[in-house]
Amino acid sequence: MSEDIPRNISRFVHIFKGVEDFYFVNKAGELGYIKSGNLRSVKETFPQLKDRAFLNANPNFMRELEDLLRELGEISTACLRSPPYDLELGYVLPAGDQHQWRTSTLVLHKHVLEALKADYDAMIEKGVKELIEAERDLARLSGVRSIHQGLDDLTNHKDAFGRYRYFPALYVIPEQPDPAELHHSKSNLRVINLRWREGKSGQQDQKSASEKQTRELLFSVLRENLTQRGAIDRTQRLENRYSIV
Repeated sequence: MSEDIPRNISRFVHIFKGVEDFYFVNKAGELGYIKSGNLRSVKETFPQLKDRAFLNANPNFMRELEDLLRELGEISTACLRSPPYDLELGYVLPAGDQHQWRTSTLVLHKHVLEALKADYDAMIEKGVKELIEAERDLARLSGVRSIHQGLDDLTNHKDAFGRYRYFPALYVIPEQPDPAELHHSKSNLRVINLRWREGKSGQQDQKSASEKQTRELLFSVLRENLTQRGAIDRTQRLENRYSIV
């Protein structure tokens, strides 16, 4: 998995604080992460594949996982050529002291913010959310957030029909300037959407109900893996650190 994560991982993590344990996709279309603590790159092997009870209960999981791994190769190829605007969700800027958080910063692209706004407007219209609640959530999903809160919110965001729209992963664009010099320019560390293909040309609508349900299982497993590794931990959010328990 270390193919295109910088060799000096400790320096990379020092610059992009907070990326540990979140998913990366490399040029080979492999899914992995930088393990917190020892700061080494690890390929995701899916512990669920060793759980016989899980596999017996979910017989299509292996096939759906293979489909995802094949799609990762297509996504990586698209990123290397010229990422389509709707594949790339945003980019990550190095940690600094310009924000109240001390991790790196996620900057969302305009089209993502517009989609989020449209989702919240639809939720209000359908009565799924009250106006005050929706406006509060939308403010929380502003265009500039800490890496932890930003990726957490994208991972768990649902549209007005209760469907997940995103599953963000990190991708390092090669042959870019030294990340230490990127405090005031667009970073080579991008955020891409692993669910990108689902919204293309009605592909999602052409799948059977059982296939959609299994697909949700696959991404719920990815979310579970993120939580178990501690990448998503809402107790560590800035707004929760001083909460009275």
